[in-house]
Amino acid sequence: MPRMMIGPLVATLILVVSFGSSAIARALPQVTLSYPACFPSCSVEDQQRILHEGVVEGPVLAAIGEARREIRFSIYTFSRRPIFDALIAAQAERSVRIRGLVDRAQIETLNGYCPDAICDLSPLLPAHDVLRMSLQERMDLFAPLTIYQEASLVGKLLLLSWQHEDEITIRIGPGRSRLMHNKFVIIDDRVVQTSSGNWSSTAMSINFENRLEYRSSEDNAVIAAFSCAFEAIWQRQDNGAGGLLTHCGLANHIYFTPVASPTQPMDRVVHTAIASSQQSIAISMHHLTHPGIYSDLLEASERGVMIRLLFDDDDCPNALLADLEKLLRTRPDRVQMRYLPTQCKINQLSHNRFGIFDERLLINGSANWSLAGLRSNYETFQVYRDGSIVGAFQQHFERMYEAGLSRDACRCRLARVECRERYCRGEFNPF
Repeated sequence: MPRMMIGPLVATLILVVSFGSSAIARALPQVTLSYPACFPSCSVEDQQRILHEGVVEGPVLAAIGEARREIRFSIYTFSRRPIFDALIAAQAERSVRIRGLVDRAQIETLNGYCPDAICDLSPLLPAHDVLRMSLQERMDLFAPLTIYQEASLVGKLLLLSWQHEDEITIRIGPGRSRLMHNKFVIIDDRVVQTSSGNWSSTAMSINFENRLEYRSSEDNAVIAAFSCAFEAIWQRQDNGAGGLLTHCGLANHIYFTPVASPTQPMDRVVHTAIASSQQSIAISMHHLTHPGIYSDLLEASERGVMIRLLFDDDDCPNALLADLEKLLRTRPDRVQMRYLPTQCKINQLSHNRFGIFDERLLINGSANWSLAGLRSNYETFQVYRDGSIVGAFQQHFERMYEAGLSRDACRCRLARVECRERYCRGEFNPF
């Protein structure tokens, strides 16, 4: 039987599921569902305390600490110094190879010397034989440089890789119009962690997030899928004529975008889940803007499906999307919407991106349900029908939804931008 642990821990709820024994059973990951104990009034002090305790970040650091050969990561935002230090230690102390795929926005300050993540620092360091330097010697040499001081953490890794690409290599995803929005790390082909959250201080403390961890040997197929996707993007073969990312996924389970066909597979997967629902749909989404999904939800509501939507409160002071307004207006008896009241002043977010259908099917991942998220961005998705995992996410949704606020509780009467800016400055609470 699957084993679950659900409890009021300091910063998270944690589900641990053992591997089933039936012939058709699939390996089940460890699932971490973040619900900050300081909610609903988290402060800077709370955030620092949770970070210090390492409840959320600890497993990431532990996995990096296990690495002996190679660490591969694809992360949209990377701002946690402890993770940077752990990567540096893995390379410097154990000669672990580091490869990272990042969004180009993370290295914007380096464009003058590292266009498209290919660096030439010889104009800055003409008298230094960097090729012969150790990683620590390079860090000491680069530390006084303004370009190094102003670089993001992943930008620092990129600079440190100059003339040492066999130790550290950072690349950006092909294409300028799509985000490298993945959030996963692969350790020695033995461990994969994939999350709704970035390697950021809020994701590792006060946000509402989820993380799935897969470990071999039971999870070999999933780990191989993530490895395949990483290498396809790394070699810039992800979205060519063959659509390699399509072949990297596991049927009805693990998906990656973008793929060769702009409408496959995630638009179809979400559409099918909604169209197949008979009783209930529960969605916790940072941003839901895909017009086709709203059309599908409207059709579901008209055949009697009860729909609940939970969003981050950053949209509450703003005008509703036309598609969302139509959905709420057309079927107010079957469609309910709430906002989770996060703390704007400290950038806390309700950052989950999952949907639960008839309490039997879960679609989870890194992407907002937008046209870009489901089609063109680099994203990962997991689909589960296992009762333990779906039940844990359902329980998590119920707890968050109970804490949510209705649209009527949002009382801001200012212009959209001014309302948000004044709210974030702490001049008033619109709820």
